[in-house]
Amino acid sequence: MPDLFAPSVLIEPKVGARLSKAQRKFNTLVQKIERLKAQLAEWRDTVPRAIERIQRECEPLRGTYRALRIELVALLDRAASGRGMTKNEKKKLRHLISSITAELVAEQPDESLEALHDKYSDMSFAEHAGIVNETIKAVVGDMYGIEIGDDVDLADPEQLRGVAEKMEQRARDGLGRQRSADARRSKRGSARAAEAEARRSAAAAQVKQSLQDVYRKLAGALHPDRAPDEGERRRRTGLMQRVNVAYEAKDLLQLLELQLEAELADPSRIAELPEERLKHYLKVLEEQCAELRQALDEAQMPVRLELDLSPFATLSASSAVALVERSARELEHGVAALRRDLELLADSSRIKAWLRDYPLPDEDLDLDDLVDVLFEEPVRKRRRR
Repeated sequence: MPDLFAPSVLIEPKVGARLSKAQRKFNTLVQKIERLKAQLAEWRDTVPRAIERIQRECEPLRGTYRALRIELVALLDRAASGRGMTKNEKKKLRHLISSITAELVAEQPDESLEALHDKYSDMSFAEHAGIVNETIKAVVGDMYGIEIGDDVDLADPEQLRGVAEKMEQRARDGLGRQRSADARRSKRGSARAAEAEARRSAAAAQVKQSLQDVYRKLAGALHPDRAPDEGERRRRTGLMQRVNVAYEAKDLLQLLELQLEAELADPSRIAELPEERLKHYLKVLEEQCAELRQALDEAQMPVRLELDLSPFATLSASSAVALVERSARELEHGVAALRRDLELLADSSRIKAWLRDYPLPDEDLDLDDLVDVLFEEPVRKRRRR
């Protein structure tokens, strides 16, 4: 197989001439596709190892961190229910208990923890979640043009992930506002909409024809039955297997590379392609770029979800490995800090001193806090309890 970064398919300018705009775009798309292919291959190699490490190192720590927080709120509940606490100290305890239990229930539903939250909060967890649910639906609908049905519960991690994936795809494609504008324009005249649809259909047909033309040339020239000997038959069979895979994937660049590898095309001939044919090739390559970007987004998604990363944050395969390591270290530090707090607070006489150092916010859990809770902000972004 040729080197992914081999420049063989790139159009080289003739002596004393400059590449046309379409030729320059062809080269840009070829290079972009090769980069995306390399990134996708790297991610597909990295993700299983990253997920395995998360499950091996981070998951046990997450379980321990959750258990320690549950132990902490139980201890604080006993302190709040006892005597000897001032009004301000009880207010701090109420805030601590309601905040921590809100996080715990958002992470994993638990009736006893939800009841404990409601005991100390002016508004029940269900009411809080309902308000945030509707607010997020309205914001997402306005910003991304995504309609979220009444039956979608954003407190459900799986349903929330589905919405997040839609948001990412819409943002990546830049279709949010564009589709709304297209919809408004389409209402101004069905004739214009029909004309646009006809152009899209014609372009799609041209794309398909370009792929078929290259495929047919390869299939005709590489037919194993026309091989002069057994060695050539095996070579052609192997090449045709790769041709079929590339054609099925609509991978024009791979088909062109296979033409060169099979010595069916002269690299200099690519520069002589008619402008109209080159434009058809550009459409195929643009589609391939879009599909590779989507495949790259999908390959990254498991790591983003496991590490609570924004779908819009820049992420590479190498940085993902570093983030897994950092997440494990932060969880270790969080667990160690909670163990120290619990050891300290085991002596009830120290709770008052501990509360003195706890800064009470001006208001109880606000909307931004609730959005963070429901979107499962990572430990490193939360205030240390």
